Amino acid sequence: MSQPLRRLIPQARTLITKESFRYQSFGSLDGYVEDTLRPIDIDPLAHVVQTAMKVFPPRDEESDGWLAPRVHASLRLFRSEAADQGIWDYLSVVVLRDYIIWRMSDEDGAVNDIDRIIGPFRHQALARLWWAAELSRNGADYRLTEQVFSSQDAVNYLTNVDAFHNRPAALAYIRFISRRSGTTPIKQRAIETGKTLNHVLTTIVLDSFAPDSGSDMNANERWIAEAPDVTLMDSALPQGPDEPQVPEEKIRAVEQLLERLMEEHRLLEELSKDKGIVEAMPAPGLTVLPDAVSVRGEETPVLGELSLAGPAGSGDAHAAIVETAESVYEELLPEQQTIARRIFLQLTELGEGTQDTPRRVTTEELVLRPENALPVDAMLKMLRDAHLITSDEAAVQIADEALIREWKRLREWLDEDREDLRVHRHLAQATQEWEMMLHDPNALYRGARLAQALEWAKTNADDISAREREFLDASKQVAEREGQSLAEAETRRAEEEHRAAMQWRQRAFYFGVAMITVPIIVAIVVYFVH
Repeated sequence: MSQPLRRLIPQARTLITKESFRYQSFGSLDGYVEDTLRPIDIDPLAHVVQTAMKVFPPRDEESDGWLAPRVHASLRLFRSEAADQGIWDYLSVVVLRDYIIWRMSDEDGAVNDIDRIIGPFRHQALARLWWAAELSRNGADYRLTEQVFSSQDAVNYLTNVDAFHNRPAALAYIRFISRRSGTTPIKQRAIETGKTLNHVLTTIVLDSFAPDSGSDMNANERWIAEAPDVTLMDSALPQGPDEPQVPEEKIRAVEQLLERLMEEHRLLEELSKDKGIVEAMPAPGLTVLPDAVSVRGEETPVLGELSLAGPAGSGDAHAAIVETAESVYEELLPEQQTIARRIFLQLTELGEGTQDTPRRVTTEELVLRPENALPVDAMLKMLRDAHLITSDEAAVQIADEALIREWKRLREWLDEDREDLRVHRHLAQATQEWEMMLHDPNALYRGARLAQALEWAKTNADDISAREREFLDASKQVAEREGQSLAEAETRRAEEEHRAAMQWRQRAFYFGVAMITVPIIVAIVVYFVH
């Protein structure tokens, strides 16, 4: 009999921690499981996962490239269904727990990142494979899915960068980093190209010259209705939905843009190393500046701006900007230093097994409360005037990645605050998703995640925004109500079990009496009959 896909309701997350997952000490989940809207057989998925666990050694990253297309082809979902985190929670905790431990645990068998178990799809072990395949397939062809998993960094960019929801851009990115010549490792190519594309372009811009025609719903429905043949998947790459492939001219248009961007990026890097920070002496040629420093007179460079720039000055540009940052910081008053530290930390993207990189942040994210607006704006102006940050109408960003790599003070801040920053970033993202879902209670924190956030908020009250505080308060209130409801349900269940036990004992008593009296009555009847 086939095994149906089900989903865990959000309240189940209160039971799932790294420790309870490892030792299966979360108890029964019967009251936390719901059926999906349509029946979905997960036996094919279980088959391909078990096959991967036999073919590859534990914790082998190469298993991801083999498994991703097969996870997608064996678990046939619409995107709206795959966006339901409850199904991935169910698969991780109930059905494929052995795989999560096999792939994501350390040598001691512990999965140290809870997001690999019940995190968002960008991080969750199984959802990440499915979505990477969905974003990287070209019609029914999964060959580029295999290629993108040659670098975990490429997969991270593919699933995290909004621009890659434009399918021509996603396919062009994979082809571009896979076939570039030279000695640059694919890991470095993936990071440099993904970062540059993310800084310069948006999905809206990409759609203007390489429009994504979207999925063919009829082809998807036919494919989903078919039962996957898992026996063929063991030895051959499966086929996805039979929808039209992305036209070659669209992919090539994005590839040509990437080639141009990366060539300009390379030239600017060489220019920075050889000539120092670019000053206000224009030279022939149009240059795209995705994340380099460009100063024209007293103007502030704009992210992704097309500008004329040329060499002037001398010295090491990276050393110069680091020296400038330290000098500016030392001249600030203590309260200004606190603001500057918070800004630089916010403008740094924390690497997950990779180096830290610049992060684009809106001004609203930097202004935690209305009363902070004026001092934050003043600090941003000061940092712009010193050419330490760049900005446009939409966002602010560190001017040169060298600040993150080489400014000792910022490195120390990042090392000291890394875990707190991760908690805060996750809280900010969860708050935004909650607001986008019109304050849906299912989007609130629960369990270990809520406890961690509340503990962080106690010691970081100055770093939490009013919106994040509202989200935490709502999470706490819902958790308390659910806890009370759960306690009441447990009490009712205990009472029902007690009544059932009493009824069983009473029936057992009557049965015992019957077993004794019936033979006696039969004997008396037989005696009188004779």
